[in-house]
Amino acid sequence: KEGQDMSIEKLLELKTKLTTVPDLETVVVCGIGETFLYKGLYEMMEEFRDYKIFLVTSGTVLIDYSLLDKCANIDMLVFSVDGTSEEAMKNICGKNYNFANLMTNLDNYNRYKKIAKSKLKAIINTTVNPYNIDEIVNIMEFARKQRFTMVHYSLSWGNEEFVIQNLETLKNAFAEALKKAKRYGIYC
Repeated sequence: KEGQDMSIEKLLELKTKLTTVPDLETVVVCGIGETFLYKGLYEMMEEFRDYKIFLVTSGTVLIDYSLLDKCANIDMLVFSVDGTSEEAMKNICGKNYNFANLMTNLDNYNRYKKIAKSKLKAIINTTVNPYNIDEIVNIMEFARKQRFTMVHYSLSWGNEEFVIQNLETLKNAFAEALKKAKRYGIYC
């Protein structure tokens, strides 16, 4: 039903259907809203242990990395980070954005990788828009500080006019971000 989470039973039906798709190796878990609000998420990771999982999160719900990595099937954990400060994130995502949880999750990710010697990979994904155009270079600094090795920038769909009006600013900011990425050894 619209507005409701998919039940575990429906997920298992989906899993059965996926087995008929030849050469399917990777499943992307994302949606409208925060992935980690789904109550059956960790159980889902176990059910889909034969697939590589790309999981997209805003990072605002605390993550249990040992449960998440239990089956070692998370191929990529994608953190959607569109700003480098609490103020920037709240301007972009709304006043209820939990920046403290994001920072805790990023710190815990680095701690978990070190302690558990996990191969769990994570990336920062930034959707550039009118509210964060000045954060493009800052995101690269943020990624370095948080010990990320990958950053992905994208432009928001349906906002071509923004790109056209800010083309030179975007080109310059991306060029500077790429220089920093190269210097820091961050794949961008």
